[in-house]
Amino acid sequence: MNTLSRPLGTIILTLLCLLITFGVNLFDTSLFSFNGNPLLSFSFMPEFPFRNQGITLYLSAFVHMGVEHLLINMVFFIPLAMMIERKYSGKHIILIFFSLHLMTLSLLSILHFVMDLRGTAFLGMSHIVVGLSAFWGLLNKRYLILGISFLFLIVGYWQEQSTLVQMSHLCGLLSGVLLMARRSLWANVNL
Repeated sequence: MNTLSRPLGTIILTLLCLLITFGVNLFDTSLFSFNGNPLLSFSFMPEFPFRNQGITLYLSAFVHMGVEHLLINMVFFIPLAMMIERKYSGKHIILIFFSLHLMTLSLLSILHFVMDLRGTAFLGMSHIVVGLSAFWGLLNKRYLILGISFLFLIVGYWQEQSTLVQMSHLCGLLSGVLLMARRSLWANVNL
């Protein structure tokens, strides 16, 4: 197996999730202002998108509440990311990952002005999993893969997750659709 066929982008993103999720607990909680909890300090809050000097914009996708939260996201993320990386490249999956993440957080920040999302914090990468499955499922007309997005939405509603988490999944789905539409549009334009 040569170096080019290894899913380096997927491996890098997975390792970052593991390192940051478990590494964040090494921080002295007295250094943080949000109830002394480092997990909440690195989480995203739509009413304060640039909290902690904007570091939450990037780290919130990599921080998970625990092993179960991380494993559920990884079970879906790794195969989706590897399929996309196999067709494109490691750079593409990293670019798609951060595009979906930042698009979702932007939509949540806008949605904050319309809905009551105050007082809650968001972390993890389920919105990216939802976005990846929407992007990949629609792009390749594999609607079973698209079903992963709806699975996350249905389970979130069934578990009565917070409005912020449910909206993040919905915004992740919308971000995946928008990313696919943009890609399809550029593919059809002859320059």
